[in-house]
Amino acid sequence: CCSSCSSHKERSNPSKDIEKKKDWKKKKLFIWGLGLISAVAILFEILEIFDFLPHPWLPILLFMVTFFSFGWFLFWRGVQSLFAFRFHDIRLLMSLAVGGAVYLGSWTEGALILSLYFLGEEIEDFGVQKSESALAKLVEAMPEDAEVKGIDKPVPLEEIKIGDILVIRPGTTIPLDGKVVEGSSWVDESAITGEPFPKAKEPGSLVYGGTSNQNGYLEVEVTKTSKEGTLGKIQEIVFEAAETKSPSQRTIERFAQYYTPAVVLLALGIVFLPPYLNKGSFTFWLYQGVTLLLISCPCALVLSTPLAVFAAIGFATKKGVLIKGGKYIEFLSQVKAICFDKTRTLTTGELEVTDIIELGEHSKEEILACAGGMESFSEHPLAKSVVHEAQKAKVEIHSFENFEAVPGKGVKGECLVCDQKGHRLGTLPFAAGDMSLPLEWKSKIEELAKEGKTTLVMSEGDQLKGIIALQDRIRPEAPEVMEELKRMGLQVFILSGDHPEVTERFGKKIGANQAFGGLLPQDKEEKVRTLEQRFRVAMVGDGINDAPAMKRATVAIAMGAVGSDLAIENSDIALMNENLHLVPLLYRLSKKTLRTIRINLGLAIGVKLLFLILALLGMSHIGLAILSDVGITLVVVLNSLSLLTWKG
Repeated sequence: CCSSCSSHKERSNPSKDIEKKKDWKKKKLFIWGLGLISAVAILFEILEIFDFLPHPWLPILLFMVTFFSFGWFLFWRGVQSLFAFRFHDIRLLMSLAVGGAVYLGSWTEGALILSLYFLGEEIEDFGVQKSESALAKLVEAMPEDAEVKGIDKPVPLEEIKIGDILVIRPGTTIPLDGKVVEGSSWVDESAITGEPFPKAKEPGSLVYGGTSNQNGYLEVEVTKTSKEGTLGKIQEIVFEAAETKSPSQRTIERFAQYYTPAVVLLALGIVFLPPYLNKGSFTFWLYQGVTLLLISCPCALVLSTPLAVFAAIGFATKKGVLIKGGKYIEFLSQVKAICFDKTRTLTTGELEVTDIIELGEHSKEEILACAGGMESFSEHPLAKSVVHEAQKAKVEIHSFENFEAVPGKGVKGECLVCDQKGHRLGTLPFAAGDMSLPLEWKSKIEELAKEGKTTLVMSEGDQLKGIIALQDRIRPEAPEVMEELKRMGLQVFILSGDHPEVTERFGKKIGANQAFGGLLPQDKEEKVRTLEQRFRVAMVGDGINDAPAMKRATVAIAMGAVGSDLAIENSDIALMNENLHLVPLLYRLSKKTLRTIRINLGLAIGVKLLFLILALLGMSHIGLAILSDVGITLVVVLNSLSLLTWKG
């Protein structure tokens, strides 16, 4: 049975203890052997029922083969537990059950108990390994050494220092976080972010340890050591998550601690009390007591929660999501409201040109050509967005000279194409100077500001030429995600530091239930506190300026956390990419995981309760009991592992 079924610290998987040094081929032979013995034992059991067994010594021979092949190990461990007073050790209980079967002359059933017990061990071991397979791949992703520029032989990762230059050849794994200083290539980051498409990397681009270089040569300056790097952090968090127990798991394990001793005491009562009261023979009730010993193992119960949690964490990891513990899966399933930060969560954090308004007789193309020419000298984010829009529109950018950037106001320069050379682009007072403006132009600028747009006003000489409006780009999937969350019965709120009217318009545009603007970080925390008086709340943000609100929420989810130690640290769940669709997917995963756990528990408790009733009525059967116990364990394992291949 699983290690949780025993109170001692040793592994309680005897078959694995025997086989741990053998290769997989021998492991398969062992499993096939167990299956063959079980099949023969079942056949003998059927033949005995119909009195067709050709020789009475065949069951004895089968038991001896089973016992001396591997059953002795179970008895040896059982004897050790007896002398150590570990009376609830499942190996001691199984030894007593086998001994009882032999005492009753039920040799076939004794062999069946041994073979199916060890087969159950293998099923559990397979389930745990399979559920942790996604976590194991994280370890495999990290190479042990790397090629450092100027050093002839590979250098162990722990000896590499920040600032060293790594040589990354085509088709190799990038070992550490760093910045590209030479070369260009495509890099597959799916092991970290879950995104299926490779990303282009060139000098200045950031790369992460555990990602795969595709077809180009790169030289990378190390920015983080192996322990501090992205993959190291992910490994640490995920494996700690596997060890963190959810409330349900702790409850089941506490129950299991009392369940086994209670069933053993009940078995003793069944063996001795009815014969004492002249309600049947000792032999008959000993048989029923042995049946109870067989169902005293709480393995299916104990496995029902952690296997499902491991599988769910593994599924999430493959999608580029870090879940810091099973308890957060359980908490997320209880959430009734989700709060989103606005900037860089529901928006990309990148400005895009939304409006080009002509003032006078100048065309939009001319306004964009002049703006692109002036802003091409600047490194300001607004400037980059304007230049990008000009390039996208394929306008021929005007050439400028005598460029000057005026901090906090705008830029100015002399256009070499337009009739009047002097141009300004920036705030209204900067561009207009002493000009008197028509009321409708002022109203237009005010209207754009109310929509949450940043305006750049352009002047040529002593006339205004046009207005360029920019806005933070809404993530294209945001409205769809809002609608999906509401369909699942969740309340969706937006918490933003933007102007309340701007935030309200934004919320209506993407379909949120309510949007709150003008909030400082502490105000967001207070708003989450207020909402939590009504229901459990999840907070989705960047994990930095909304950290107080995230700490206050039942579950904190950080967006785009790859490379951000602070975002990972401040969250319970970290999305390593910026795909908003992962939020409803995670909610569905939490619900699916809790349903899986409930089904597992219902089946496990139901089967054990059935045989408990049958034993009390004197109608149980050893063969059926052990088959049912192993069978329900197999069902629990397969049901839990289905989460790994869940379609979402």
